[in-house]
Amino acid sequence: MKKSTLMLFMSFLFIGAIMAQENGKNNKILKKTISKEGNPKAIVFSEDSFLRIESSKELFNEYFKMSQDDDLQIKSTEVDDIGFTHQKYQQFYKGVKVAFGNYTLHAKNGTVSSMMGDFYQINNVNTQPSLSADNALLKVIAHIDAEEYVWEHDNSFEYKKPEGELVVFPVLDKVNTESRLAYKFDIYAEKPLYRANVYIDAHTGEVFFENNRIHHADTPATGASLYNGTVSFTAGTSGGSYVLNQTADGNGIQTYDMNSGTNYNNAAAVTSSSTHFSGAQTAVQAHWGAEQTHKYFSQLHSRNSYDNNGSVIKSYVSYDSNYVNAFWNGSVMTYGDGDGTNYGPLVSLDIVGHEISHGVTEYSANLTYSYESGALNESFSDIFGESIEFFAQGSNDWLMGDHIGAGGSGGALRSMSNPNAKSQPDTYNGTHWYSGSGDNGGVHYNSGVQNFWFYLLSEGGSGTNDNGDAYSVGVLGMVKASKIAYRNLTVYLNSSSQYADARTGAIQSAVDLYGAGSVEEIAVTNAWHAVGVGAAYGGSGNTGSYCTSKGSSVSDEYIGRVQLNTIDNTSNGGGGYSDHTSISTDLATGQVYTITVTPTWTGTVYAEGYSVWIDYNQDNDFDDAGEQIWSQSAVNTASVSGSFTIPLSATVGATRMRVSMKYNAIPTSCETFSYGEVEDYTVNISTSSADTEAPTAPLSLVASNIAQTSLSLNWTASSDNVGVTGYEVYQGSTNIGTVTGTSDNITGLTANTTYTYHVKAKDAAGNVSSSSNVITVTTLSDGSGGSGCTSGITSFPYTEGYENTLGAWTQSSGDDIDWTVDASGTPSSNTGPSSASEGTYYVYVEASGNGTGYPNKQAILNSPCYDLTNETEATFSFKYHMYGAADMGTIALEASTDDGTTWTSLWNKSGNIGNAWNEATVSLNSYVGNTVQLRFNRVTGSTWQADIAIDDVNLITSGGANGDTVATLSLTFDNYPEETSWIIKDDSGATVASGGTYASQADGSTLNVNVDLPNGCYSFTINDAYGDGMCCSYGNGSYTLTDTSNSSTLASGGSFTSSESTSFCVGISAFAKSSTLVTQHSIDYLSIYPNPTSSMLNVSLLGLEAQTFQVKNVLGQTVLKGNMMKTIDVSKLNGGVYILQLHIGEKIKVKRFIKN
Repeated sequence: MKKSTLMLFMSFLFIGAIMAQENGKNNKILKKTISKEGNPKAIVFSEDSFLRIESSKELFNEYFKMSQDDDLQIKSTEVDDIGFTHQKYQQFYKGVKVAFGNYTLHAKNGTVSSMMGDFYQINNVNTQPSLSADNALLKVIAHIDAEEYVWEHDNSFEYKKPEGELVVFPVLDKVNTESRLAYKFDIYAEKPLYRANVYIDAHTGEVFFENNRIHHADTPATGASLYNGTVSFTAGTSGGSYVLNQTADGNGIQTYDMNSGTNYNNAAAVTSSSTHFSGAQTAVQAHWGAEQTHKYFSQLHSRNSYDNNGSVIKSYVSYDSNYVNAFWNGSVMTYGDGDGTNYGPLVSLDIVGHEISHGVTEYSANLTYSYESGALNESFSDIFGESIEFFAQGSNDWLMGDHIGAGGSGGALRSMSNPNAKSQPDTYNGTHWYSGSGDNGGVHYNSGVQNFWFYLLSEGGSGTNDNGDAYSVGVLGMVKASKIAYRNLTVYLNSSSQYADARTGAIQSAVDLYGAGSVEEIAVTNAWHAVGVGAAYGGSGNTGSYCTSKGSSVSDEYIGRVQLNTIDNTSNGGGGYSDHTSISTDLATGQVYTITVTPTWTGTVYAEGYSVWIDYNQDNDFDDAGEQIWSQSAVNTASVSGSFTIPLSATVGATRMRVSMKYNAIPTSCETFSYGEVEDYTVNISTSSADTEAPTAPLSLVASNIAQTSLSLNWTASSDNVGVTGYEVYQGSTNIGTVTGTSDNITGLTANTTYTYHVKAKDAAGNVSSSSNVITVTTLSDGSGGSGCTSGITSFPYTEGYENTLGAWTQSSGDDIDWTVDASGTPSSNTGPSSASEGTYYVYVEASGNGTGYPNKQAILNSPCYDLTNETEATFSFKYHMYGAADMGTIALEASTDDGTTWTSLWNKSGNIGNAWNEATVSLNSYVGNTVQLRFNRVTGSTWQADIAIDDVNLITSGGANGDTVATLSLTFDNYPEETSWIIKDDSGATVASGGTYASQADGSTLNVNVDLPNGCYSFTINDAYGDGMCCSYGNGSYTLTDTSNSSTLASGGSFTSSESTSFCVGISAFAKSSTLVTQHSIDYLSIYPNPTSSMLNVSLLGLEAQTFQVKNVLGQTVLKGNMMKTIDVSKLNGGVYILQLHIGEKIKVKRFIKN
């Protein structure tokens, strides 16, 4: 009967050191957006979360897919005027800065409220450059090919010849498809005018990206007269004259006249004999505009100059002849006088504010000047340009640069109230959206989207956008709108932010400034919906007009994870319904998608039914035909998936998706059920263009389980813009079939024959990828399982430690390379063990040598025959070590009963699993009554850094005892019983018992659980949800699993991190019930080697734990004793026969050995 006990959630108040423990608890997520790589771009936590900013590393490790090569280092901490702390981090890979890898933690009173930014997944980048910085600079100069560079002469704004910064450049959309090592150079040329951060590949010398630092006013307008009449400003004095050089605002505002030149060193000060500057209208306009810009940022946003550090604002007017432009070059402002015919001097108030605001952007979010991030860069300058116009004049016209048309004809560059009037989009991906690479990816075109957002936020409005979505936005006024925009830019955005990030940051800015659920948050959200970015405001937990559906209890199970396209959301069950409509993904009509739902069980694994709906016609229900896109009858599998196609008839725009999981039945869309959970999401449906993009090529194709007539292929999955639908498997040039997974079993082959294989991926549109790597495989020859079944073993237990010999094991003659007996570390660095698991020696496969040790080289080590004809139970165990690069290849344990003709895989592993020895236990019960041979089948991957080792082999047998064994699990909890859970699995991997978590248990209490176990071998795993074990940071917890038939300890501990596992067997090696002395004739798990020995005696005790040992001679005298060790030094004993006694609790195990 299904348990109905509800899990109790407790809240605690902690201070001091306990705060570190709280970072993993109560971290309720209100909103989350995920990158394509699966890392969060933004997470907003609930107000009752206890996430401390001083424990940032634990926070990053919890939410990011970080490897040992990744690091986030703090670069600044700022406290704003409303009490928020903003801690900014820079990403590093192998100690090298990752370009655009910036993340920020936002906290109030030390508690993290949100985290936003970009953390990039970097894979296998060689951080040792092949190209020197000097040579890279020469290549960059040749690429730019300018006539004259600023560093070739002195200049007035401290620019020097660039030295080059080594960075890792991540995968960026429309820039590059794989991470690469690069040099970054700040290149500033005078003729022709150019300034950009230039990135050149540090290995190939390819210049692949230029991030412009000169931000132009696009097509400048001009006017015959200057634009604000008589204005008031501050001037300085010099040599009896007045000069446009003041220090009243920040560290000063300075204006110079270039007199139609281009050399800044020749610029002249602008002077007047009186306080009225009557003959320098252009310079006065620029000077006054710069002063008003400084006052605007200082008075409205508490910002001191563009860098918030009081830097002097320098303006240079009358640049060059007939120069129709104005620009920020990263240091100063420069204005042309126009051509005198169509455009006048480009110094109107909104343009001055616009260009200086580029400096604000550079010293805050530093938005990359290309594509969407560049459009946001331009838009923020437009927003502040208009805001400064309103601040200085008391009114504005929503037109950028309208005053600069010569003769007063009006030369507006952009309209923020009607972007379409200037061929700009007012809707994301709408009319006039520019998708080409010109204009740095449309930075001046696509800025219209956020411009219109700001206009609606300030003035309000209603209508229908290009997506057909109706909208209505309330009026906030320009002051509130600009405060929200400024906070978004300076607090929440970073260099690679996109429009979706701008929406997230703006909403959070409104919440920070005016509160959750405020009219400001509603207006901001609805304004973004109006321009086609995200859904309209729905409120927290509000399901709108959709029907109610929820699970009444999530104490036993809930939806743990939902994956669809870019959605990858993990959650904790909420209260049976979770509103995740702030999380969205884009889906195109006619395209195929796959959704995966992963349940979380808090204890017993139950059968769950699933269903998913999408409201295709946006009528606020899921009742229409085809809106139930997928369902699954009740199963108890770890995750379930289903594919569906977006119909061509689906209404374009944002709509609701509902995901439901119900205990033991398929749910309907509007029901309340006893157990399970319902989650709602947003999907943005768009019309589909023809899919012409092929999937990426499959990677790391390898062969395994190679026999005479069959083999297995495995590879790494491809990615696709829509989705991979299958893989074509080629034998030579022949397509032998298509599979949907990333593996295939090939049969019907000929013994001792060489074949080649490669794989291609395809998608639903029929696009086919390029080929994977090609591998060559030779099937085994007849009887190539070594020299047949040699050196038969009939006496058990059997042990092998490979102590300077292979023992009875043999190398195969039908593979590529051999196994090697070794000690004290393999020759290759950062791979293989440093010492044996038991004894001194082990065996391993040396993977070094391209074409010799890798790729896809096979090494087979054959066991002797094991005669199990008189046995009823048998277990094989061994230690394995797999440490090195990610693509280490595979290792498998295989069995044959026909003298090596065919082989069956019993166990296999792949990849790097850490620098430690691990233990594997495999049941051979299906082979008792017969003779069986085993082999280790190793196939190397694509790298030399892949030395896999084997040691401490054991095979034990038993006649077996009927009946079950009762094991008692005693749990003494620490101060967090709600974190503890456990599971016992049999040798087939099936769960036979489990429990936890234990929120209802008192802190420090003890709980005893009896488990009935049939005779056999098992693994016991104890888990701690927070990752600090049961002892000893927050209480002295422990656990002990005891075999009640003989009081032996099967597993015990308490000090671990997230989990620890122990293998054990019951009913196979029972202690004698009539005596506390267990003789060497009992079948058990104790093995010692070498025997005979002259010095060191290695002890292997599988599944049990001894405390002390004694060595006795044949007269019963104790000649050696001590605490239990895996290696006992018996070198000082005289030659003869001895008895080793191991003390295990109240029991004693014994073994005879001979000392030479």
